[in-house]
Amino acid sequence: MDPMIIKVPHFSRPSQGNAPLPNWMKNANTSLPLKRDRVTNLEEYLDGAGAIPAKEQVLYGREGSEPDIDWQDEPPRGAEREPKAYSDAGYLVRKTSKSGSAPWKVHSIVVQSHRIMEILRSSLDGYPGVSPALDTMTLSSPFKPMFHRWDNFLRAIESADDDVKLHIDGFVGILKKELKPYFKILQDADEHGVIEHDHLWTIFGPDELICWDIKQNHSIGRVLDTSKDPWSGSFMIRCKQIVWDGFTLQDEDRQQCIGRFTGSRLIAEMDVVPLSRKPDRMAIKEVALQRGKKFLGLAGCHYREYLGLGLVKRQHEEDYDEEDEDPPRWDGISGRIVLDAAMWDGKVRNRQESQAIDPASKDDSECLICSPLVKGYSLSKKKWYKLFVSNISDITWDNSFDRLVLGSDEKELLLGFAETKLHRSTEFDDFVSGKGNGVIILLAGPPGVGKTLTAESIADQMRVPLYPLSAGELGTSPEKVENKLYQALTLCQEWDAVLLLDEADVFLEMRSTSNLQRNELASIFLRLLEYFKGLMFLTTNRRDSIDPAFQSRIDLTIGYDDLAEDSRFGIWKNFIGENANFQGAGESKLRDLASHEMNGRQIKNVVKLTGMLATRRKQSLDSTHLNAILKMYEQN
Repeated sequence: MDPMIIKVPHFSRPSQGNAPLPNWMKNANTSLPLKRDRVTNLEEYLDGAGAIPAKEQVLYGREGSEPDIDWQDEPPRGAEREPKAYSDAGYLVRKTSKSGSAPWKVHSIVVQSHRIMEILRSSLDGYPGVSPALDTMTLSSPFKPMFHRWDNFLRAIESADDDVKLHIDGFVGILKKELKPYFKILQDADEHGVIEHDHLWTIFGPDELICWDIKQNHSIGRVLDTSKDPWSGSFMIRCKQIVWDGFTLQDEDRQQCIGRFTGSRLIAEMDVVPLSRKPDRMAIKEVALQRGKKFLGLAGCHYREYLGLGLVKRQHEEDYDEEDEDPPRWDGISGRIVLDAAMWDGKVRNRQESQAIDPASKDDSECLICSPLVKGYSLSKKKWYKLFVSNISDITWDNSFDRLVLGSDEKELLLGFAETKLHRSTEFDDFVSGKGNGVIILLAGPPGVGKTLTAESIADQMRVPLYPLSAGELGTSPEKVENKLYQALTLCQEWDAVLLLDEADVFLEMRSTSNLQRNELASIFLRLLEYFKGLMFLTTNRRDSIDPAFQSRIDLTIGYDDLAEDSRFGIWKNFIGENANFQGAGESKLRDLASHEMNGRQIKNVVKLTGMLATRRKQSLDSTHLNAILKMYEQN
């Protein structure tokens, strides 16, 4: 086995009178920063702590399984002797050599002096993996804690009394010698912007702000610790970000990785970069700061607009691995969303427990590391996503209720029913607790007369989410229908959302002995409706075929006829009469358009195609394009 060497400086005796101090202590800088500035003069930086040789005793040992090495005061020459105790040593310097002879490398330092321990407790407080509360401390090469806290270490020495400065002098000298090559590496990184993989730890110290990209969005975290993956050799960085779990702000660990590479690499081009080394760091910080304040304002439950990519919620939320068979999937999302981290995990939230947080209550250092993603639900895709804070915006309301082509009495009645549910009135609850609290409105009529638009307009007028759901989305399997419908009813009730069940005929039609599956679907639907406490719109094209069991549960029925010419005129006016980009949309033209027997959906499609044609021709929108589309429509 290869031998080891240990140097054991003894405790220094208390100074008698005015003992002379080393020159480095006399001229030391007492205003050292707590966080290191860029190293420009390595010797000057390290000479903040000089070294006067301390009395030493060399111990030898054979390399083996620590801590059971047999330390001797002479090189091992065969028979082992009883080990000596060195409890009076201030610190043990352990050295190893592969060949059993010079050169020897420092393996570790065991600190036993209570005076040195006091300095280390002060300078290494909070450093991950260090337990300063113990009576002794083992520091292993390459002495990462001392490297990252060197300024703090010197500062602690400067504030100590003269006896301690003399006592710790030899310890400082050893560290200075061991750390000098790594500070030279750091200096080169500062000057040239490159680094080798084995030295990445020098620029990723604890508390360092780091930056990485998620779909071209900068994400910032604060380093907790680093390690080397034993299998791949990748450099692993564990950092923290602030997230909202639906109830409180939480520190959440993030694991970032820099794959193994050979030679030197530009730091700025790595997948993960210290924020201080990004050329545009000031702009990145400003964006992250404003985003963090916005993130805090989105805590709670909110109804918003979204345009951008969203990360689909996975069935299992374990950390993604490159070899995972189910990698993360990003969808493009455009439309209304509900932000609600509590419901992400299926936790029904007390409305008083989950409120927005005043961004002013958090300092900038916290805002910087807020997650760039929040948990939300896409009402159009019926899926949960992690959504970019930067892509969330307030909803622009278009007051479509005022333009709804419907009689004033019907509009007032509809709005009255809706507002009753919004204010959670229970004046007319069922005799059985929990039953009969919902409001169900049936919209019956032919296609394209405004049934769906009515529900959308009511929801917008009340500034609440609309949860659109079609019978086709529910499926035909009883189990699938029950699960999806239950989820929809639960979310709508939790969010005060309006549920629109479009084309509900499959559930509403009269039951018969010849179609048992449809009977089962209808029974499931009826059972779930009994305890629904929200507002639901049902649409149907076949009003006369509704099962009597449903008739008794419908609070209000609004019937729609085929659009009359005046109604079509109102729809055309809503679509193009108020469009400043459309030329030649006077009343006579609108009356001419209204003479065409079309429903609302057909009118909407014609207007849409007209806009596409004008864009294709790179022309201003006018009657020429509209007439061309109408001609094609009538021919087909």
